[in-house]
Amino acid sequence: MEEFTFFITIIAFMISILAYRRSKIIKDLKRQLESELSLFQRKKQIEDSAAIIASSMERIVNVSERLKREQERKERERERERRKEEKIEQEKRNQERRERNKKDEEKGWGNEKIVRCFETLGLKPNATREELNQAYRDLAQIWHPDRFPNNPRLREKANEKLKEINAAYEILKPHIAGKGE
Repeated sequence: MEEFTFFITIIAFMISILAYRRSKIIKDLKRQLESELSLFQRKKQIEDSAAIIASSMERIVNVSERLKREQERKERERERERRKEEKIEQEKRNQERRERNKKDEEKGWGNEKIVRCFETLGLKPNATREELNQAYRDLAQIWHPDRFPNNPRLREKANEKLKEINAAYEILKPHIAGKGE
């Protein structure tokens, strides 16, 4: 019987060792499961965060595109306003030109005389004040009678040409007043 008790004691001891190992294995498994659960939760959080970031990026892209379209629309609007202002300015200049032409006709100058003055100075009818002054200076320098001190015939021709240039300049000066300034 002693052997039997000894055998039962050994079996009980082995059962307690197995129970201890079982509880240790269960604890290890529990820790491992908790760790894996924690990793799974972190992975889920990362996936959720990635989804939120992707959604936010999509919204940012949409807002960016909307802002770009709005900016382009405003740019087109500014361009339309600029063209409208240019058109108004051109119409104003045309009206002023018509009024000057009417005054010129009243003074007896007429368009033909003005066209001849432009031709004399080598200018186009839409010349600016600056172009008028430059053309006058250039022609006055070229046709100045003092350039021909030894040739009276050329001196006289230059004098006549300079008078013609001066007259054309004086006629066009009020006609082009303010253009190009």
